[in-house]
Amino acid sequence: MAHPPATGPQMLTANCLRRGDVIYWKDGGWVLDFAQGEVLATPAAANAALEAAQTFVTGNKVVAPYLFEVREENGKLRPVK
Repeated sequence: MAHPPATGPQMLTANCLRRGDVIYWKDGGWVLDFAQGEVLATPAAANAALEAAQTFVTGNKVVAPYLFEVREENGKLRPVK
């Protein structure tokens, strides 16, 4: 079953092939800390980041990048699911 399109801000995550770390997109690259990851406010920004991440996939740097919805709760960023 397909998931409905995200309605709020999103982040992009993947796994680093070399170390197996969970990593988060930031300014055209990757960071290890969720709190430092870039929040992509619009679907267009999220899709552009996902498309840009494909360079890292084809370069065998990351595997399985995907977007997930986030929201702010009590001053902290949290995944919706």
